[in-house]
Amino acid sequence: MNVYRRYVMLGFAVILFGAIFVRLWVLQITYGAEYAELSRINRIRNIPIPALRGRIFDRTGKPLADNGAEYRLLWMLPATDAIPPEALERTAKLLAIAEEELEQRISEGRVYNYEPAVIASGLSGDDVLFFEEKRADYPELAVISVPIRMYPEGKLACHILGCLGEISPAQLEIMRDDGYKMGDIIGQNGLELMMETHLHGVDGAGLVEVNSLETKLGVVDYEGIHPTVPGLDVYTTVDVGLQTFVEPYLEGLNGAIIVMDPGNGDVWALASSPGYDPRDFVGGIEPSKWVELATDPDFPLLNRAVQSGYPPGSTFKIVTATAALETGIVEPNERMPVACYGAYRYGRWLFHCWNPSGHGPLTIAGGLKNSCNVFFFQVGHKVGIDNLEKYARAYLLGEPTGIDLPGETSGMIPERSRLEKRWGDKWPRGEVLNNAIGQGQVLLSPIQELSVVTTVANGGYIYRPRLVCYAAGRDGSTVKSYPPEIRAVSPLSREHRAIILQGMMGAVGRFGANEHYLAGKTGSAENPHGKTHAWFVGLAPVYDPQVTLCIFIENGGYGESYIKWGKAIVGYCRENIVSETDWPEAPPGVTPKDYENSPELLVRTDENP
Repeated sequence: MNVYRRYVMLGFAVILFGAIFVRLWVLQITYGAEYAELSRINRIRNIPIPALRGRIFDRTGKPLADNGAEYRLLWMLPATDAIPPEALERTAKLLAIAEEELEQRISEGRVYNYEPAVIASGLSGDDVLFFEEKRADYPELAVISVPIRMYPEGKLACHILGCLGEISPAQLEIMRDDGYKMGDIIGQNGLELMMETHLHGVDGAGLVEVNSLETKLGVVDYEGIHPTVPGLDVYTTVDVGLQTFVEPYLEGLNGAIIVMDPGNGDVWALASSPGYDPRDFVGGIEPSKWVELATDPDFPLLNRAVQSGYPPGSTFKIVTATAALETGIVEPNERMPVACYGAYRYGRWLFHCWNPSGHGPLTIAGGLKNSCNVFFFQVGHKVGIDNLEKYARAYLLGEPTGIDLPGETSGMIPERSRLEKRWGDKWPRGEVLNNAIGQGQVLLSPIQELSVVTTVANGGYIYRPRLVCYAAGRDGSTVKSYPPEIRAVSPLSREHRAIILQGMMGAVGRFGANEHYLAGKTGSAENPHGKTHAWFVGLAPVYDPQVTLCIFIENGGYGESYIKWGKAIVGYCRENIVSETDWPEAPPGVTPKDYENSPELLVRTDENP
């Protein structure tokens, strides 16, 4: 009996250990890889690593937008598990906040349930040391370093650069297929928005090993870690020195200043005032700050250089003169039937010149020089609304210039269809008189006005204003180029261009010395909502233009008040941007007054640039 029992027990042991062996074989050999992966997933936590955003540089290689580092405190426990009361209590005490607030931070601090939650941002170096010392006692916490946007020049060029913000649901719907997800920080304005696909980069992920108690054991050097791919750097045409030079002119004013290279459309400076500090948006703008910006009656978020249309006033007379000369309706030396004595009667209406004393009989060059309204009232009447529209469109007015900034306005030009839509066939014929001097149904942005004067400067080419030259990798290799782009060629002949330049030289010559041979046109545009708007557009030197500029000041009064600004800006460009060896010398013995009196000196004999 004892022997029998012994064999039974031995058999039972064999069967038991055999079953265990088989089970171990199945677990380790058959399902070993699968369970190893499940084990790995159970002990590994993802930590997202944002990619470095591409930098933005000026034309000299100086950074306008760069990257720094920010330390953040993470809550490592997954959202799928209940928050351990003891962990919540001790962490709240450590952060000196209420447990309810910590719970809210944990809830709002993660995008996906499987990701850690950000419960504190902007940690100082001392904070980092403090949390690292406490790491063993607080396994639910981890400190990571993430890149953040930096703007070394502060508010400078804010309307060029734009700002960042969290992706919205509407934006995500459009950008999801490009790899974007909720919580991503993207460009919301300016070049940060327009160059987003270049600047963004590809986020990566780090892996942290934890035990069954969610205690962090260390960073895993795991083969499947997804590396970050930094965004491309963007190189612009902007000159930081010139931008720094022009922005103080606008301090305390509402307006814009733009400076351009007429030879290729490169924008060297673009300032709009008032502005804002893009640093306020880094890490999320405070609600109170956003309300302050959004409700400011001066609209600091508005880029006045490209996003707003204004009556251009007398600067539009360049377009009117082009229409008169190119149609042959007005000859270069022709004087209008009515000399200017302060007013012009059209039907039962009296249209006034800005100068009550008048200017007497004038030619087109004299009309531009003196900005005589009476002369251009008659020119507008002779040319007619359809020709005004035709030649405004020949300068590509009435549509965006295509500058690489968002929200550009199309402006508004004289159009018979719009007049007929408002008044029918009986539309007031006097409207064409107002349109001829840049009032009435005419609205242009500063960048559109600059496009007109740049076209005159270079002899007829209409360039797309360019802010971005190219995008490059971190090794400096060019990935995408943005060469100068010619949108169209204007019909302005060389001889007629010389007549217009003669008048523009005279307009500047009325106000003192002109060492840089600056030619320009002033404008004082009536504003139904307040004081007169002031304009000045210019080019220099008149015999071979290297610089064009536009100055616009809301409620700024008379445009001639800002000629001195134009002279100073040209002087800066001559000394600091266009080298003295490249700045063309005036022909021997030819003075600015000679160009005012002899338009034949301004007729180009070379091909258009």
